[in-house]
Amino acid sequence: ADYVLYLSQTKDDETISKWGKRCSDTLSSSLDKQAIASSSSSAVASGGPSLVRFQVKTASIFTQLRYLLVREARANKRDKATLFSRFVVVLLLNLLFAVIFFQVGNLSDVQSHFGGLAQLSMGCLMYSSQPLLLLFPLERPIFLREYAVGTYSGPAYFFSKVLVDMFLSLITSCLVWVVTYWLMALKGNIFIMILATWLLSLVSSSLALVLGSIARDVKKAIEASAALLVPQMMFAGFFIKMEQIPTLLQWVQYLCALKFAVNMIMITEFGDNCVAGLEPLCEKLLDDNNVEKDYMFYYFAILCALFAALQLVALFFLTRLAFQ
Repeated sequence: ADYVLYLSQTKDDETISKWGKRCSDTLSSSLDKQAIASSSSSAVASGGPSLVRFQVKTASIFTQLRYLLVREARANKRDKATLFSRFVVVLLLNLLFAVIFFQVGNLSDVQSHFGGLAQLSMGCLMYSSQPLLLLFPLERPIFLREYAVGTYSGPAYFFSKVLVDMFLSLITSCLVWVVTYWLMALKGNIFIMILATWLLSLVSSSLALVLGSIARDVKKAIEASAALLVPQMMFAGFFIKMEQIPTLLQWVQYLCALKFAVNMIMITEFGDNCVAGLEPLCEKLLDDNNVEKDYMFYYFAILCALFAALQLVALFFLTRLAFQ
């Protein structure tokens, strides 16, 4: 809208008239009358009005995605306060964790060592879910208006948000381990740790996207998030050993992204790089939490599959329930 006002104030009357006539002709020739009639009849049948999405000729999805990516990147760049607070909070919190668990990797207390890693993983779970949990409920009016007139398609809008968030999540994951790795005297492969928490962040944000796409307002999205995020912490293996959880509920661990990310981190920290002399304790820790050292690739593949599945579910709800 600001750009349209800018053009109307800077261009001459003849140019504006040509643009107006061209837009009017394009819209008039591209409206799908059958879609309008069908929408009207369904509105009457349901007893209430419904929004109509005009079927106009649009650019290719790659063009739409390119411009939406630029818009999303600019929006994040301009919102310096939110971007700054997001990274500063991650830095300060993980610096606090690193001080609390200072040099825990050199201690003989394997449980405290595992506790520090679990805390970092749970932090990544929460960092990534909050921004996207509020995104779609807050931006729903803008999306409805632009989507209804055919400005872009649902997938283009959706993936522009996802791609930008993937980049920000990668930066967040790198910050987590750069701040904590050496202060906590960790021994595992830092790149595997970054990969594990990045995938965890992507799955967590995807789950938040599903909730945000379904919820009509921010309050409902926040209330529903606790029921899906908190149980993952219970199945991470830190608060209670997996073997102590009732057999009837142990299958839930296979639906929890946090569990698979923690498994990857435990393999690289306790399976391949255990402190000399503590090998029996490391083996017992892995066994108590049902972690198989040879299953690193499977844990990675499951996280990728969860990410892809939740993205598709979120896209479905975004486009199908947008006008309901």
